[in-house]
Amino acid sequence: MEPLTPPPQKLSEGAPLASSGLLVALLATSNLPLLVLISAVIYTITLAIYRLYLHPLRSFPGPRLAAFTFWYEFYYDVILGGQYTFQIRQLQEQYGPIIRINPHELHVYTPDFYPNPFPQIVWQCGD
Repeated sequence: MEPLTPPPQKLSEGAPLASSGLLVALLATSNLPLLVLISAVIYTITLAIYRLYLHPLRSFPGPRLAAFTFWYEFYYDVILGGQYTFQIRQLQEQYGPIIRINPHELHVYTPDFYPNPFPQIVWQCGD
């Protein structure tokens, strides 16, 4: 005796499509650009919140745009032709000797301040 299986559903305008998974497939393929856009916006907002408020370097001064994205550095280095070094000097005059120059980097103007950001690290020169 053969096992009982439900008869296949015919796709008509009034038939429910969710049971076959076809509805999910149709929604996923037709709205893929919208889904990608929404995902990108959510990722960017989440990344901004992390880099500005939760990142270990969040307490160091510097431009908020430089703390959020690498585009700040890209603008001065590529668009303006290598001017980021001079911009860092202007930023240090504005914010102080230790500044955050991109999401993952600090710039220290004078060696006297090296132990200050991370005092728990033992700074050694040579062996």
